[in-house]
Amino acid sequence: IESKAFNGCSSLRHFVSAVQFIGSSAFNGCSSLESVTLGPADIGESAFSECYLLKSVNIRGPGNCVIRENAFANLTLLESLEGANYIVNIGDNAFNGCISLSGYLDFSNLEVLGVNGFHNCTSLTSVVVGNLLNLGKNAFSGCTSLSGAIDLPRVESVGDGAFKDCAALTSFVAPQLSDLGQGVFIGCTNLSDVVFGESLRCIPSD
Repeated sequence: IESKAFNGCSSLRHFVSAVQFIGSSAFNGCSSLESVTLGPADIGESAFSECYLLKSVNIRGPGNCVIRENAFANLTLLESLEGANYIVNIGDNAFNGCISLSGYLDFSNLEVLGVNGFHNCTSLTSVVVGNLLNLGKNAFSGCTSLSGAIDLPRVESVGDGAFKDCAALTSFVAPQLSDLGQGVFIGCTNLSDVVFGESLRCIPSD
C-alpha cells in the first residue's frame, strides 16, 4: 500500500489485508476506521494518524512485523493489539498516548522499542519483552497501571526515563544491562526488587 493511499477515506470502517508493506500516512484521516487486520507488515510512519475511532489492531502471522514512528500515536480509543508476538521493532512514538490500550501484551519477539514507544499508555497493565535488546528513552514512562515484574534477560541499553512514573511496577530484572539512562525509575513508588548483572558499572542520578 503506497503512501497516503487511503488518505481522508472518512467512511472506511474496517480494513483486512495481508499486504507486506503499508506506506507512510496510508490511512491518515480515516476518521471512521474502527478495526484493522493485517499480516506481518512493515507499517510506515504515521500510517494510521488521525484514525481517532480505531479500537482494535490484529496482526496475523507467521512472520515479522515492523511498526514505524508515530504509526498509532495518540489514538485514544485503541484498546486491543492482537498478535503482538509478531512485532520485532517498534519505532519512536508508535503508541504514544494510546491511553485505552490495555491488558496483557506478549512482545516476546520484540528486539527494539523506540523513544516514547508506549509513553502515557495509562491502561497498559502487563508486558512480556523477553527478547528486547534496546529500550528507548521514556519508552514506558507514564504507564501508571503497568504492574508486576519487568524481566529483560537480553536487554543491553535502557534510555532515560524509560519507566518513569510506573508507580505499580514492583520488580525489574536486567542481568545483561550495560547502559542505564538517567531517571529511569523516578516515581516507581512500589518498586521493591531490582536485579542487575556485572555489566552495569554506573547507575546515574536523576
